[in-house]
Amino acid sequence: AAVLAAPLAHAGENPGKRTAVVNVSRVFKAYKKVQDIQTRLEARFKPAKEALEKRAEQLQAEMQAVQAIPDFNPKINPEHLKRAQEIQHKQLVLEKDKFDFLQTVEKARLEEMKQVLKEIRAAITAVGKASQFDMIMRAPEFDWEGKADPSKKDPEEEALEPRNSVELVKSFKENPVLYFSSGVDVTQEVIGKLNDQYKPAGDK
Repeated sequence: AAVLAAPLAHAGENPGKRTAVVNVSRVFKAYKKVQDIQTRLEARFKPAKEALEKRAEQLQAEMQAVQAIPDFNPKINPEHLKRAQEIQHKQLVLEKDKFDFLQTVEKARLEEMKQVLKEIRAAITAVGKASQFDMIMRAPEFDWEGKADPSKKDPEEEALEPRNSVELVKSFKENPVLYFSSGVDVTQEVIGKLNDQYKPAGDK
């Protein structure tokens, strides 16, 4: 008598598992809090930024004035040498102050972004649980040709598109998801949840 073989299970088959994807870049750009943070930081650091810019303009004017001195030659003229050294010192101090300023701004932005990413992760988790997904993966930023989604074209995304064959292959290999149907993209749900819960400072 012939023995009937049991049907073979397909490798990796698990009909009970549900997977979704989310475009983190789109979430980050659409989250209203991120835009408010940028506005708040710009206002907070605007006075210091303008002060540095004014110092740079004044220093530039001083340099032009010194260069306009007839027969300016710091190698043989002690007074010219003194003026040149003063300007060089001011330039070094200004560059250090610019660096310190950028470090301060970056530190403030870093602290804000840590909280934002924590909130995005929480929103993704909440959407995943509500829709009973077992896993939510990061959606690819570009298609297999390295082009951003044409329906959501963005100048920043275009600037990041691969410029040569090496970058193209690299972007393809690093894509966490190579195919997904539109029905499993929960990006808009995550954005909606974040913005619905967000209350700008001063709002009750």
